Amino acid sequence: MAWRSATVKYGDTLQRLALRELGSAERWPDIALLNGLIPPYCAELADNGVAAYGDTLLLPIYQADALAAADDVFLTDLQLDENGFLHSDGEDLLTVSGVANLRQALAVRVVVPKRSLLFHPDYGCWAFTLIGSVNRNALAQLAGFYIQAALLEDPRVQSVANLTPTLINDSITVQAQIVPVSGEAVAFQRAGVLG
Repeated sequence: MAWRSATVKYGDTLQRLALRELGSAERWPDIALLNGLIPPYCAELADNGVAAYGDTLLLPIYQADALAAADDVFLTDLQLDENGFLHSDGEDLLTVSGVANLRQALAVRVVVPKRSLLFHPDYGCWAFTLIGSVNRNALAQLAGFYIQAALLEDPRVQSVANLTPTLINDSITVQAQIVPVSGEAVAFQRAGVLG
């Protein structure tokens, strides 16, 4: 059996963790067994056989899960065009799943100014703070740092490799290899991060 890890959040029960991470609250006994947990399973303070909030637990990935995991882990969302407008087939909104959804989510994340969404202040990228910067020599390098940090905030991203920000006029284009938590590395490119 394969496994992956997840962090126990404050107030989590194993059922809540199983629902959030495995898609079914009924899979909580699998988490308890894999981690050697005993009642009450999760608490504020760790004890022998009890996980504390903030601890990392192993989660099982079954063979059927492993085959589907490459797409399922990246979820499904409404499909957006390059300008951020919803796609439609004339009758219904289109969706995007798997790696394509990961690419879309990351492309949106790097162009949303950090702290601009009232109910999601940690979502987005600090690169917008560079608008109007005078030091053009350091601009691409600093934008690359901010963009890499934003990409790594997505829980589906394990690491970012070969990130190359390019300054063209007043806009940043970024290319990178995204190493997701499941599956193969994903090529990522986003133009107009600051433009």
